[in-house]
Amino acid sequence: MAAVVICAGLAAAQGTPAPPPPPGPGPAAQTASISFLLESAHRDPPRISLTIDLLGHATYVAEEAPTEAASAGPSAPSASAAPYRVLFDIAPNTRDRIFALAQALDYFSRDFEFRKHRVADTGLRTFRYRDAVRQGTTAFHWSENKLIEELAGIFESIALTQDYARRLTYLRKYDKLGLDANLKRMEELEHAGFLGEIQAIAPTLRQIAADPTVMHVARERAQRFLDRLPPAEALASPAGESSR
Repeated sequence: MAAVVICAGLAAAQGTPAPPPPPGPGPAAQTASISFLLESAHRDPPRISLTIDLLGHATYVAEEAPTEAASAGPSAPSASAAPYRVLFDIAPNTRDRIFALAQALDYFSRDFEFRKHRVADTGLRTFRYRDAVRQGTTAFHWSENKLIEELAGIFESIALTQDYARRLTYLRKYDKLGLDANLKRMEELEHAGFLGEIQAIAPTLRQIAADPTVMHVARERAQRFLDRLPPAEALASPAGESSR
């Protein structure tokens, strides 16, 4: 995924909506979810989605671009990789902020696209809200609405963290020498506020930090991420199985 993302903006801005009440036993609380889809031919991966429910359960899916063989026509053998899919949980305060923003945005029942003049194409963003009594969808490339830009930033920051976890897992298996450069870039992105919910990838960071076959400098970088997390979050259990 390209590093050009909107700042997560996790801190509440002045006059922002209050969080919704904790999930209760009602059907809406049991089924409420928000999904975010980002599509751009200029990004890697070009299509990602992130779905979060009111209990804080999240599903991240990344779809790779098809290779030339896969896009040559129906007679060509398919070379598209299977989507990468992982399940994890997000922090309660992040979940509450996400659903408070969705409520303030009328559950995506309005048009938020900026149409005054052309802007740089950073991808098409689509939000969908669904519960037992309502649903809404909105799509935009960029918006003047600060709340929906904040919400997009939160989702993109979480997705970027998960994409780096995917890269780290691959590099640890096939190219350990590439781990340090990616971890260094993650440190830069974290300091700039572009990585969200780092505790969700603590298991991956622990594996790198404890692997004696990994370069010492990379192990130290992974450990520094863990040291910055609260103890309970640094010991988070592994995320759900991915599809590949």
